[in-house]
Amino acid sequence: MLTVFQKKNKQKGFTLMELMVVVGIIAILALIAIPVFQSAQATSRGSKIAADLRSIDSACAVAVANGITPTAGAAGNLVSNSANNAAGSTAVAAWPDPPAAGMDVRYPGATATKQTAGTAYTIGNGTGIYRAYYGTYLVETLPKS
Repeated sequence: MLTVFQKKNKQKGFTLMELMVVVGIIAILALIAIPVFQSAQATSRGSKIAADLRSIDSACAVAVANGITPTAGAAGNLVSNSANNAAGSTAVAAWPDPPAAGMDVRYPGATATKQTAGTAYTIGNGTGIYRAYYGTYLVETLPKS
């Protein structure tokens, strides 16, 4: 009769081995996912650069069509502000910021490259034709996304 009323010592929780297996599986999944995630980030940075260059290039074309010599940067005449609105040279709401220096950048359809520190968007003048540049990359040198 005593055995009926005695509490049985049942196991509660997980064993150390079960927890180690779960940790191992999570580690393997992380090893697979992290490089894929970094590659996707690098590609998105490259797509942003290409899109920014196309926007700046279009802004240059609008400015030249209005008889205005485009100037680059946040203080340039392509950015929307009261002085530029009066002159009719607004084409971009704000000057785009490139990705941070030293970050991996992969242009769509290209291999990974390393961005150089201090690279910015600029406007080059090729005999009256104003084009958008990112470092040494012209907008046409980037693959279309």
